[in-house]
Amino acid sequence: MDDKDKSKEQLLHDMSTLRRRIAGLEQVTPEPGECERTVKELRKEAERGIHLLQLYEKASQLTDKELYDFALDEVVYLTDSEIGFFHLVSDDQKEIILTTWNRGALKNCTASYTTHYAIDLAGNWVDSVRLKQSIVYNDFPASPNRKGIPEGHAPVRRFMSIPVFEGDKIRFIFGVGNKIEEYGENDVIHIQLVANELHKIILQRRSEEALRESEERFRSLVEQSPISIVIIRDLKVLYANSKYVEMLGYANTEELLCLPIKTMVASSSWEQFAVRALQREQGLPVETIYETMGKHKDGSEFHALVTTTRINLADGPASVGFVQDITERKQNEQMISKLNEELSQKIAQLVDAQEELVRKEKLSILGQLSGSVGHELRNPLGVMSNAVYFLQMVLADADDTTKEYLDIINHEIDNSLRIITDLLDFARTKAPQIQTVTVRALTDESLGRCAIPDTVALQTEIPDNLPLLRVDLLQMGQVLTNFITNAVQAMPDGGELCVTARLAGTNQEPLLQNPKQETGDFIQISVTDTGEGIAPENMSKLFQPLFTTKPKGIGLGLVVCKNLVEANGGQIEVESQPGEGTTFTVALPVARGEG
Repeated sequence: MDDKDKSKEQLLHDMSTLRRRIAGLEQVTPEPGECERTVKELRKEAERGIHLLQLYEKASQLTDKELYDFALDEVVYLTDSEIGFFHLVSDDQKEIILTTWNRGALKNCTASYTTHYAIDLAGNWVDSVRLKQSIVYNDFPASPNRKGIPEGHAPVRRFMSIPVFEGDKIRFIFGVGNKIEEYGENDVIHIQLVANELHKIILQRRSEEALRESEERFRSLVEQSPISIVIIRDLKVLYANSKYVEMLGYANTEELLCLPIKTMVASSSWEQFAVRALQREQGLPVETIYETMGKHKDGSEFHALVTTTRINLADGPASVGFVQDITERKQNEQMISKLNEELSQKIAQLVDAQEELVRKEKLSILGQLSGSVGHELRNPLGVMSNAVYFLQMVLADADDTTKEYLDIINHEIDNSLRIITDLLDFARTKAPQIQTVTVRALTDESLGRCAIPDTVALQTEIPDNLPLLRVDLLQMGQVLTNFITNAVQAMPDGGELCVTARLAGTNQEPLLQNPKQETGDFIQISVTDTGEGIAPENMSKLFQPLFTTKPKGIGLGLVVCKNLVEANGGQIEVESQPGEGTTFTVALPVARGEG
């Protein structure tokens, strides 16, 4: 017996009990009016039982809307009300879904409305939702939380609303109004019982509908499944879906069902397959996922992955198998491995990109601070530099120790000024003042700024017939000076320093790798040392701000160089071999039509 039949049986029993009580009361002579009220209430209860029986009997014939209307008419009648409504509540409990009203409420009603009404904006007619309890306002005009009635709405004198819960959520509310007498506890009970039974019917209907949909989905899933499905018992095929038939190359299911399962399994795998199948049907423990060899109708064999389980059908146990042709999958395993490797590389690139983004955010803050801090530090350093110069002038005859300390102070001031200059250049790269200049002038000016010790052999290869450059002389001089200084510092025990230049471009030798410019001619200037070289793990970090391997400095020199080169329309590249040396190269644009 299902829940629906149990509810109907209980209602019939309650009605029989009520009839006996009514008959007994009619035989009694109580106080005037008391028996009449009691009998009236009992008759209402009996009528309620009849209405509920009708609700169950008609439910299967009614649509959802018709079912709501029928139940609403019942509660309006049972409570002797004139108007009533039934509204659903949204799952998030924030909106009332206006659903239906009885004829009395709609009579002469011209008020406009939307289908969804926000609970926060509604008046006291949704207090049962807000307070999560039954609400009775026998003097509705004087009730709290009134926000007025829309123009054209039926007048309301008395009002009662009942919420219906499912768990901790309200699913719908009944509301009735304008009873001649005051609403009482019996009215609440009438609506609550009807609402509860309606909710049971709704849940039963949803359950039945969900079951039907589930069965339909299951049938559709099995028949249209992209995976081959077969059911066997005693090594005979009971059922096979169209995908299984297609996979084996048969014309239709009927052709396949006439054959024993042995014809569909390769002879090399048959013995083990048969043992598994029989043991599974007997309920013995056996592998549920395994690989085997299947056989097509034409006799060709294929690799198969089988997932099986034991099922109980109406006429006995059987085995259901989900069969996949994995021949292609096995062939593609190597490709999948390669794709996984590429995916790992992409993930690593994403991680690097994220780290780069975080680094740029930090550098943005550094750039904002460096401008103001740099200027504040430059002024006192300038005073200190002047003071050292003055002391060196007036203490020309000082002892060697004093002169040495003055030189140390002066050297540290220069280092500090160089760091501050890097900070300022990094914070705000100035627009280049483009001019035409010879390569010789640029390299000579840069070499002249650097102190090259006697232990370093300098070699230059600057052809005289190179075209003129179009660059900012000071900025590019700063770049080459930085390269030369770094090269000298990389050879503390001496070595060879080579400065070379050559023409490169679309009609000459190729530019640096991955050039940004696609057309035009460039001059490549290289600074090469024979120092200790750069460790491979540091190559990718050279142009990252704040990266340095030197005991002094803050790691902005090469970053500034890169920014200046790119601002002048050029490119920068570095090559290095540990223990052999390093080459920094810039490609700078030539002056077209000049030279």
